[in-house]
Amino acid sequence: MDTAVLASSASTLELVVPPASPLNSYSPESVCAMSVCHITLPNDATLGVCIEEMRAFGAKLTARSGILYHWGGVYCERHPDGGGNLSFQIDWVDQAFFQARKNAFSDTDHRGIFARLGISRSQISVTHWQPA
Repeated sequence: MDTAVLASSASTLELVVPPASPLNSYSPESVCAMSVCHITLPNDATLGVCIEEMRAFGAKLTARSGILYHWGGVYCERHPDGGGNLSFQIDWVDQAFFQARKNAFSDTDHRGIFARLGISRSQISVTHWQPA
């Protein structure tokens, strides 16, 4: 796994899931919006299961075509006492799709996954960005 140390922080981030680009790869100029996502996991067991779920999703996404977003790599900041923070970015390449799906993390499918993993909504942070 790759490890990066951010200059502005003493935290070490480990790349735990590589970026997933669909078969119809996009150019950075086509990005119309970006979402930055953070999930805090309370213990190593939950962190490990969540990482495996995200790896499986990344593999599925890479095999698809016609996807209107790019899922960036998932980075992990491990807590010394167990658990950690997962962070990733989504680049959206279609404005209408972004508007329709930007809050997918709150839909029934995602809520079911989070509940199965023991993750509450308060452990998830999503920030959306759009060019001016």
